[in-house]
Amino acid sequence: MAKKVVVVRVGTKTIRIVHMDNSAVNPTVYGCVRVPTPQGSVVDGEVKNIIDVSRRIKQACQEKGITTKDVIFSLSSSKIANRETTIPFVKDSKIQSIVDAKVGDMFPVDKERYIFSYVKQGDSREIGENEEVTDGSEKEREKEREREKAENPEITDDTQKKKKKKEKKSKDSFDEKKGKENVKQTERVIDLLVYAAPIDLVRSYYALAEGCDFRVAGIEVDGNGIFQIMKRQVTDGVEMAVQINRDNTLINIMSKEKLLLQRIIPYGATNIIEAAMSEPAFQVPEYDKAVRLLASQRVLLHTLNASNPQGDLSMQKRIELTQSASSLIGNIYRVMEYYNSRYREDRIQSIIVTGNGANIAGIHELMNNELGIPARTPNELIGVSFNRQIEVNANILQYVGCFGAVYSPVNFIPDEIKNKVATKDSVMSIAAVFVAAIVLCIAVSLFSVIQLNSAASRYDAAHAKELSLLPVEAKYKELEETRKKVGTYRLIENRVNTSNNQLHKVLDDIKEGCPDSFCIDSIVTTDEGGTVSCTSQDKLSSVSALVVRLNLLQGIKNVTISSSIAKAENEVTKKRQYKYTISFTYVTALELMDTVELEYLGDILLANEEAK
Repeated sequence: MAKKVVVVRVGTKTIRIVHMDNSAVNPTVYGCVRVPTPQGSVVDGEVKNIIDVSRRIKQACQEKGITTKDVIFSLSSSKIANRETTIPFVKDSKIQSIVDAKVGDMFPVDKERYIFSYVKQGDSREIGENEEVTDGSEKEREKEREREKAENPEITDDTQKKKKKKEKKSKDSFDEKKGKENVKQTERVIDLLVYAAPIDLVRSYYALAEGCDFRVAGIEVDGNGIFQIMKRQVTDGVEMAVQINRDNTLINIMSKEKLLLQRIIPYGATNIIEAAMSEPAFQVPEYDKAVRLLASQRVLLHTLNASNPQGDLSMQKRIELTQSASSLIGNIYRVMEYYNSRYREDRIQSIIVTGNGANIAGIHELMNNELGIPARTPNELIGVSFNRQIEVNANILQYVGCFGAVYSPVNFIPDEIKNKVATKDSVMSIAAVFVAAIVLCIAVSLFSVIQLNSAASRYDAAHAKELSLLPVEAKYKELEETRKKVGTYRLIENRVNTSNNQLHKVLDDIKEGCPDSFCIDSIVTTDEGGTVSCTSQDKLSSVSALVVRLNLLQGIKNVTISSSIAKAENEVTKKRQYKYTISFTYVTALELMDTVELEYLGDILLANEEAK
């Protein structure tokens, strides 16, 4: 969610306040309010009476329930000037330094008493064929040479010329090298609109922010704010936005991305309103009543040259009232003619009328007929939304300068504020490093304490376990001795009771599993196993079945029968006989032990086996 901001425009007669999102993408407006400016408190945009104006703004915000503390001030003053310039394409961080180098040629003022800032005019573009663009550095070097000559009279013109020639040679060498490296690259430039405002004017608003307990989020120029919001209403071509204020009129001629011309003319709605007040026939001696009459009744005629052939008195008064707008219309026309002389191919397509004067009934038709271009007041605003359903009319459009202040403000900042912010940032950076170091130390300390406590806990647990096992240590040693004795006994038993001691039993078991005519011819045996050569008058029907039965016998394993069974004839009985060989392996003592016994004595017996 976008951060909210209060946009304040302090005029000579009226203070306008807008509560909205501080966002350049479709900001939402939450509320608008206007209050009268304390008499004599503001002179040509500069706040002279900080106390009264701040009290009025704080009261208005309290009544509207506005608690936001960030503020953007929109300045309207004839003391603010602007100029167009073009600079080489550079990073945004370097633009201000180039602007500072060029302002001496753009504004014939004392640079020490003014603040300079800028607004980009669209995106970067390719440089024109015959267009020359500088960054102001040559002018600065020229001024530096003049200062050196004034401070050191012994520096002669010849010395200056040699130094200048050397600088030019160095620059030409650099340009030539750069050109060789980047021959095909097209040079790009940036169009800027540079603003100049008196320091005292800007400082008065920082003082006003302090009086209102506000934090300055930006200092905007009313003309730029109007341009930023009005350019979003341009669909195609060039349009002219005419803001008819109370005492002056601001004219912005613009395309969708660029402000082509901006002028302030010293005529506004007051000229027409005072003409109605001074005419007894209209019976509106007060300013507010005259405003309501001109807004509700079609008093203005559609042309400045209307005729009255019938000599009607009321018609004559309307003609005279309409004539009071001639200075306003005439000056707008002269601005248009000046624009047309500079931009012959890009004609103005239409006029957008806003401000106090847009409420005057008939002003659009009058401008349409006298200027020859359709005039309108928008019934919707593109690029801004409202938190509730409202009708966009001339009353709402009085705040367009405030609406546009959040998009791309000029943002005048005095040097003392910049230094203060820089110092604050430095202090904050140092404080952040200091805090980070403290946090790191605390974290390391906490980690060490946790590790120490964990180790102490483990030690205490182990020590407690050790103490609990002390009573059974003697019993454990006794049992261990008994285990060793049993193991020794089993070792002796295994040595004495060899596998061959079981040979007769094994042979009986083998005979039980063999055919009835089975007869053993010879036996070869060792401690690991043996082979039995035998004869049978019965032919083995299934050797595999006999192998399975023999492997089930206790005490032997891996029983196999020779694959070749020889046929022979008994020399006495002359009966057919079959000779074959049975091989087997004795089961070891370890294999005969159960799980409990093996767990109890296994390590002793295994150690003995490995020793053998």
